Amino acid sequence: MTETRTNAEKEKQRASLVSVSAVLFLIALKVGVGLLTGSLGILAQAADSVLDLVAAVLAFFAVRVADRPADVGHPYGHGKAENLAALGETLLLLLTCGWIVYEAIQRLFFQPVVIESSTWGIAVMILSILTSLWLSTYLMKVARRHHSQSLEGNALNFRTDVLSSSVVLLGLVLVWLSHRLGPEWGWLQKADAVAALVVAAMVLRVSLGLGWRAMSELLDAAPPGLVEQISGMALSQPGVESVGPVRVRQAGADTFVDMTIQVERSASLEQAHLIATSVEHQIGSLIHR
Repeated sequence: MTETRTNAEKEKQRASLVSVSAVLFLIALKVGVGLLTGSLGILAQAADSVLDLVAAVLAFFAVRVADRPADVGHPYGHGKAENLAALGETLLLLLTCGWIVYEAIQRLFFQPVVIESSTWGIAVMILSILTSLWLSTYLMKVARRHHSQSLEGNALNFRTDVLSSSVVLLGLVLVWLSHRLGPEWGWLQKADAVAALVVAAMVLRVSLGLGWRAMSELLDAAPPGLVEQISGMALSQPGVESVGPVRVRQAGADTFVDMTIQVERSASLEQAHLIATSVEHQIGSLIHR
């Protein structure tokens, strides 16, 4: 069990380091090409990637803290560090969403921006989309395998990057087309702002969902239906006559269950211990399946 936990810790930390390295590469690439071409969209993406870097570093340290064993001051371990990190990533996503909405409205109604388009800019955005898509898939797979909320938040952050990068790419392509189709097609430059509002709505939905789950676990809300499943499974075990109050709390990847069971009065101490051990194993299988 200890070896399995160690392997999980190593995989989560490796995933966090990979995301940090990838974000640093994307920031350098976007800033360089953005300054070279003068593309506001690419520079905005670079700023968004800085938020990704903050989220990735946050996830890395959260995973390291959450994997510390329980101690005297933290008898339930340090797993809630991941929930706090997920909450922090939610705030970053909301900030990104607000920035997208503000910029889109400014460009649509108040300060039209002439977007530069070039082959280099389009190539960088395609590379950014492919990198973010791979990172999102990889991090989400690791997050679900080890029930890591901070890595899940990081994966969702990269998933929104795929959408926002696609918007910038669409804007660059439409600007490229407007330059070649003539002045009467100048309205195409507004398309990226409209698409940005759609992306903002998607970001809002994803971030609120992540934030709600993080808050629920920080407030020790039991996963829906788990208490009933645990009670039913305990009652189905031979020798169990009744089940007392069941309390469930989650801390990062760990789920803690506090419950009492009543066995037959005639059962010996050894039999009662065997029944309790059987119930414990069944509950463990239910939680980790």
